[in-house]
Amino acid sequence: MPPLDPARAQSKRRDALERDIARLLERREHGEDIETRWLELALSLFHGVGRQRGRAMVRAASIDRNDDGFHLSHEGEMYYVPQPPGGTI
Repeated sequence: MPPLDPARAQSKRRDALERDIARLLERREHGEDIETRWLELALSLFHGVGRQRGRAMVRAASIDRNDDGFHLSHEGEMYYVPQPPGGTI
């Protein structure tokens, strides 16, 4: 078996993340509340946070909502997550 190509593995992870976000946005169109899941996925997409860590961060973080997105404060770090494409949650 050939060795794993780190760039290819990263690309596959990003593709999977983008597919998950697209499915999440479809669920929003059906009236489902997606805020928590959006924050988890967006932390992975915009800040490179692993999915499990992102899930834990969203549960423990102080979250400030405003018109353009969210500011999450967790363990002394501040993370900005924009509103999902297509408008507010």
